[in-house]
Amino acid sequence: MESEITIRPESPREFSAVYDLVRVAFLSAKISAGDEQDYVSYLRQSANYIPELSLVAYCGDQLVGHLMMSKSFIRPDRVCVPRLEPFRLLLLAPLAVELRHRKQGIGAQLVQNAFQRAAQLGWSAVAVVGDPAYYERMGFVPAARYGIYAAGDRQMYEPYLLVKELTPGVLDSVSGTIDL
Repeated sequence: MESEITIRPESPREFSAVYDLVRVAFLSAKISAGDEQDYVSYLRQSANYIPELSLVAYCGDQLVGHLMMSKSFIRPDRVCVPRLEPFRLLLLAPLAVELRHRKQGIGAQLVQNAFQRAAQLGWSAVAVVGDPAYYERMGFVPAARYGIYAAGDRQMYEPYLLVKELTPGVLDSVSGTIDL
């Protein structure tokens, strides 16, 4: 019988193991920049790091998954919206599951657990750049539906930039660009 999955915030003593897990997990990813493990390290040093939303998944005593959510913003399109402050939301990146433990629902458990924690911390929306076939099963929708686009190369990111409302309706009046 497979051990139960335990999900909790990472601790500094796990940073090295998480680095290795993310590096190896993205070797077999459909899309990878090859430096996702360094991105995790970079985010931990940034003002956007939220320790409570950098989660690890264990199967027994084995580290099998990691998910990080960090602070991000949607800057209003000044041409269309003469408003306001940027809209704050979370960016889910990266999500990594150890190869032998994939297709067992661990990634989905990490995401759902992160949604619950984020909502408890007062966050109302999440963005991700990822495979729509995977993330749409968890309630993500194309960001373009709300008029939200990636800064820079819109066409390249548009099919993969997705958003999820944690508070229903919160994105109804939001549009603009998000830095990835």
